[in-house]
Amino acid sequence: MINRKKVDSLIPKAIEAITNAFGVEIGGKVRNEYRGYISSFGTAVRMSGIKTAVCIYSKKTESDEDKSKIVRMIYYMLNDSGDNENIDENKAKEYLLEKIKEDEIKAKNEILEAAVAIKLALNLFELEKD
Repeated sequence: MINRKKVDSLIPKAIEAITNAFGVEIGGKVRNEYRGYISSFGTAVRMSGIKTAVCIYSKKTESDEDKSKIVRMIYYMLNDSGDNENIDENKAKEYLLEKIKEDEIKAKNEILEAAVAIKLALNLFELEKD
């Protein structure tokens, strides 16, 4: 179950993750598609399971914006090692899958809390359309 107090405490880290992923400061422009991607991530978790959602969102495709930024931002928020420079989607995916393997219920809650914090933090940035 998602803990609202935990989500609130994660918002500053979510802001860092967004600024790191997009190279912008608060108020900077982020493509509008990412609000949809982060919203649909939660739905994908509920419909397909946490492992499948992490794997789907870890892939870069030519037809989409880079959905792997979602997984990399979540990794940035949950990784306590301080190893947050040059995050690639495979490193982020492997970290999250290992976390899920250790304790799936706890990992699912942490990942969803991070996703909600990112969604809320996006409100501090200008969402640009095509």
